[in-house]
Amino acid sequence: MGSRKDFTDSPTILSDVSYVTGVDATESIRTTVPSGEGSTAETDESWAKTEPIDGGKTEVAGMFEVKGKMVSPTVGWLICIKGPCKGEDFKLHTGWNYIGRGNENEVNIPDPKVDRSNMAKIAYDHMGRTFVIAPGDNTRNLTYWGGKPVLMPTPIKAYDVITLGDSDLMFVPLCGEHFSWEE
Repeated sequence: MGSRKDFTDSPTILSDVSYVTGVDATESIRTTVPSGEGSTAETDESWAKTEPIDGGKTEVAGMFEVKGKMVSPTVGWLICIKGPCKGEDFKLHTGWNYIGRGNENEVNIPDPKVDRSNMAKIAYDHMGRTFVIAPGDNTRNLTYWGGKPVLMPTPIKAYDVITLGDSDLMFVPLCGEHFSWEE
């Protein structure tokens, strides 16, 4: 079981959202938790409702409008070359792309040895036209890049192999030195 934290007011805006929800604390979010005297919540259960404070109207860098709706274009892919989802591809978008076994991740790897939530994350920086891989938040398992553990944000390049659990994922960029959606 996860650690317990007491809350007495609802709704609550939490300053350390990543501790409670696993959501990147750099995003503006509101977390609503159960109310009442001495209410408690498990950090590993889906007890909290998390939503953007502005109702999801914040524009994410690198997004643009197509036919009246905002889209986050594909900037690259992870392709599973070994493991339970061999042959599948996973789209990457501008900003952070969270990798884990659970459906809440942008890259969902159905490997029992992959952490459920945010085992690793890959970011595309549209201004610098670079990609980095970083360890996930609060993960117990290691992610490997080129056979070495990912312990801090590390630049990645075309055809690098990333290992999570029993799965090997090959990184294939679309954006970079030769192309960007901002052109």
